[in-house]
Amino acid sequence: MNNKIDNIELIRVLVWFNKDNDDYVGEYTLNILDINELKKIFNVTDSDEQMINCYPVFVEQASYLESLLNIEIDLEKYDYFVECYGNK
Repeated sequence: MNNKIDNIELIRVLVWFNKDNDDYVGEYTLNILDINELKKIFNVTDSDEQMINCYPVFVEQASYLESLLNIEIDLEKYDYFVECYGNK
């Protein structure tokens, strides 16, 4: 699922933070998911073709990601986001 922009590899991750204090808790690399599948899950418009922006995870997306990734997402305890970073 990694793409490149100007020879920089784009890596998308699911990150989560504690709702009580905003502390970083963890991340999960989304390398098994196709970017087009992710764009569909998060209703990404053509203006963010490479899905570089940060996207919050809501109940509908959480359910889908849980089934695809075989992980538990606890929206009561944590805030989740799909983010992108570059790796040279």
